[in-house]
Amino acid sequence: MTPQRGDIWWVSLDPTQGSEIRKTRPCLVLTANTLNRLRQTVVVVPLSTAARAHPPITVPVTCQGQAAVAVMTGLAIGFAAALAASRVIASFLVGVVPSDPLTLAAVAGFLAIVAAAASYLPARQAVTVDPLVALRTE
Repeated sequence: MTPQRGDIWWVSLDPTQGSEIRKTRPCLVLTANTLNRLRQTVVVVPLSTAARAHPPITVPVTCQGQAAVAVMTGLAIGFAAALAASRVIASFLVGVVPSDPLTLAAVAGFLAIVAAAASYLPARQAVTVDPLVALRTE
């Protein structure tokens, strides 16, 4: 099985370099997936269970951009479908024109807010989980 970037593997750190502890520890894979498939050397960072005084590492979350592309694509397709189906929809509407720009913009804005919350909240929760706590629960 090929390690993927971001995976956590149990690695035997023997022989050691510098101040490493000679034992099997969980390690985070840093090298890119293509390099992991092509080479036999994988760069890892050992994870520690000891609490230290230095500040925690921050990890940028990049999934918001991917979610925004999906939301904008869905809104564009939905807007086009709503305009295409406006004659069929007209018989169901009371007091509103099927192609009313204010109504279409309000619905699109509401759906964009719901989609942003649906993608941000799980990503925010995932960032706050300590990897060592997740390893201990398995």
